[in-house]
Amino acid sequence: MLIDFQNWKIKMCEWANSIHFTCKIIKHISVGSVGDSYTVEITGKYDEIGLIKVNQNAGGSDIEVVPSFLWCEYFNKKLINFDLSLFHKDFLDRLLNTGKIKSGNKIFDKTFGVLSSDKHLADKILSDSGIQSIFLKNRLLILNVNKKESVITFKNMATGLYEIKELDNMLNDFIYILRIINNILFLYNSQRFPKN
Repeated sequence: MLIDFQNWKIKMCEWANSIHFTCKIIKHISVGSVGDSYTVEITGKYDEIGLIKVNQNAGGSDIEVVPSFLWCEYFNKKLINFDLSLFHKDFLDRLLNTGKIKSGNKIFDKTFGVLSSDKHLADKILSDSGIQSIFLKNRLLILNVNKKESVITFKNMATGLYEIKELDNMLNDFIYILRIINNILFLYNSQRFPKN
């Protein structure tokens, strides 16, 4: 759906200012395509968590754009030492029974697939009822923890212009997830590598 470029830019940057984050619009060089591509990049530090980015791409022109999905990112080279993907199962996933890691919540396990390089950590993270609730409320969410890139990514695959309340909820849900993951990883790493 086409929306006014200035409206998208202003709304996203006003939201960034309201949470004391910075906002910049990045125009990507168009090579042979019909329209331009933009990214709104919202960045800030959040309490004990650290640096968080909230991004949304849009394609079109400086008059009208079509915003894509929204995603949040968190980088931590010291802490992120495993891989995890949490995604909504489609028909083929359910048929092939992918995502063998289970949370114990039958509805959650039937709806979402989980892949991880560390089943123990994935079990601890997914046993949190708050994380289960976040994903059951919005089945368009995806969570990825990538050890190689030391990044945690949280995506909402719904496209379009987000309302301020939706942006707030997305950031609050991401912060909740980060706190759970950081606490579990801190405990896990301190048990594996105790200080003498």
